[in-house]
Amino acid sequence: MRVTYSYESILRAVGQVLEQDGVHHITLREMHDGLFVEGTHRDQTPYQHLFTLGELCNLIDRAEGHVEDLFAPQEEARTLRDFLARHEVVAAR
Repeated sequence: MRVTYSYESILRAVGQVLEQDGVHHITLREMHDGLFVEGTHRDQTPYQHLFTLGELCNLIDRAEGHVEDLFAPQEEARTLRDFLARHEVVAAR
């Protein structure tokens, strides 16, 4: 079964990591090369991490229990927007 890469799957996978790490009060920023997350650990130390496209793919694959090659050799996602444009499913009406 094909894994669906969408904002929903990205946010779910990142949310699982943040919850495991005890991060709260988060801010998410879509960057050209991934998703930048800022927040605070339980002990009040700051948290900052750029989830790259490759890292996001691995997180989603682990969260959904699937592994697949995402790109044909001639293709490469250069931005999160490009990546989602190729992989996001349009919701049924």
